[in-house]
Amino acid sequence: MTEEHSVFFIADANFFIQGGAQVDCPNVIYMTEEAMQEVRDARAKQILQNFQLSHEIIVRQPTSESVTAVTQAATDSGNAVLLSKTDIGLLALAFDFMPEEQEEKPKKETQEPQFDEWITAESYGKIQDDDDVILCTSDATMQCVAQILGITVVSSTGARVAEVKRWLLRCSACNTETLDATKEFCPECGQHTLIRYALVMRDGVEKELPLPRRFEPTARGKRFSIPKHVGGRHGKKDIILSEDVLNEERRKFRWSGGARKTPQAEGTFFEPRAMPRQEPQYGYGNVNPNQPRHLLGKKKKSNRK
Repeated sequence: MTEEHSVFFIADANFFIQGGAQVDCPNVIYMTEEAMQEVRDARAKQILQNFQLSHEIIVRQPTSESVTAVTQAATDSGNAVLLSKTDIGLLALAFDFMPEEQEEKPKKETQEPQFDEWITAESYGKIQDDDDVILCTSDATMQCVAQILGITVVSSTGARVAEVKRWLLRCSACNTETLDATKEFCPECGQHTLIRYALVMRDGVEKELPLPRRFEPTARGKRFSIPKHVGGRHGKKDIILSEDVLNEERRKFRWSGGARKTPQAEGTFFEPRAMPRQEPQYGYGNVNPNQPRHLLGKKKKSNRK
């Protein structure tokens, strides 16, 4: 990497958590405000302070146009549900620095390196001279979306995805297939039986990767029987088992304020603290809904005279 060549280096929080010494980064590092807030532990904060002594760390927010483009690319590939708001912000920030003529170029195919291009102890973490925008992340989903957008990816751990994947959902009950990764229920039979399959492009043909030989669908929500409905104020609520009921409950949840939480004010020790509410979900999870709640205190003994 020459000094005349300008490189935009965007790093996530994992770059400082892992140490950042294995990547040859330039003197200027770009981050978003959300990614900066993820550097929480003492060791990562110390590494961040050490980098600030020798590097310039610029905190910048992406534009709304880049966020829309990254979200659309992640949705088309089925990776939108696997990306957080911080991940989309970092990808959009890297997309902001890309030149317009480079955005229109097709994605470069992954080529097998030559004998003298393999990663060695001297070349590990080095940045090529023709790289303008570099995203440093160890998240496989972010690397996949970055390669779709044409962004060069490096990793602080050395792990990098070899193939770009997109996801296919197939119902194990009726074999209906859909490319909408946001679906939780089968669009044909309405059952909660969708299994995710990976699709990769090999030799110009999109192929489906088989599931592991010992793959077993999750048994969450299928181990215990559905409890009977109990009325009253403290009775158990009806379990959500269909898509329309789940969407309606989530709409009411967002309309009433969502998972709000009121922190306890200073000097008000006896003021009760508001607990956050849980978002409506399918089924009842891993817990046994038929098991009674633990009662605090001693029970009244009727045989005592």
